[in-house]
Amino acid sequence: MNTNILKAALLGMMMLVIANCERAAPEKTQLSLQLPSYKSETALSCTKCLKAIFVNVDAELLKTVYFSQKMPKMNEPATELTAEVVLEIPSGLARRIQVLAVYLLPDATLELQYGITKVDLMTAEPPPINLSLSNLGIFKPGSIVGRYLTGFDSGPTGEIIMSVRHAASGMDMDIAAGEIINGWFSVFASENFPMSYRLGNGQMLPGFQNVTLDSFVPLTGAIPVDRIARIHAPSTYFRRTAITPWIPVREYHDV
Repeated sequence: MNTNILKAALLGMMMLVIANCERAAPEKTQLSLQLPSYKSETALSCTKCLKAIFVNVDAELLKTVYFSQKMPKMNEPATELTAEVVLEIPSGLARRIQVLAVYLLPDATLELQYGITKVDLMTAEPPPINLSLSNLGIFKPGSIVGRYLTGFDSGPTGEIIMSVRHAASGMDMDIAAGEIINGWFSVFASENFPMSYRLGNGQMLPGFQNVTLDSFVPLTGAIPVDRIARIHAPSTYFRRTAITPWIPVREYHDV
């Protein structure tokens, strides 16, 4: 009889402990990511300067959490973002974290680095994650500008979401959001990394999936494309105004 009472008491205590643990699990956790930082041995300035950070966090029952931060001037040397990213996300098991970092190199080109990890986040402030990143190569930026028509003189209005892919690493991330107004848009693009575009309601834009600037061909049909223009700014060129003499400009872009 005493043994049965003892077993019942232990079972009750275990259930109470489990219940307390479940109640103690916070709804949110503060995620801290530490990215690589490249400094000169003889100076405090960066050799590879961190210019932009994109983070996607998702899980089986978790809607993707997005974070992005970038410098106002991507091509300004010797300035960079802090290498630590702190954001609040829902706590839980098996949180998949994807990070895309953009570094400015001394020759004014942009290098993409990517990392992915999966962690359990069950406390309010888990230890910082030192994330290893792999070099994906040089990113050649550009833009696609124009109008997406769904009628004779009409197009969608709302949010347009931009994502970038890299098949070899498995990366598929949302990196930016913009506006489309009655079909008029200006979206970020790349010469060498495929990008996709969808509306805020999830609708994929036909002809805008996994495209680069070289592969992108506007759709034709009932509403033909009247004009197509392409403007290419080299990595270094010279600019002159009425006030300033000829000065070198570094802002490679392809529109």
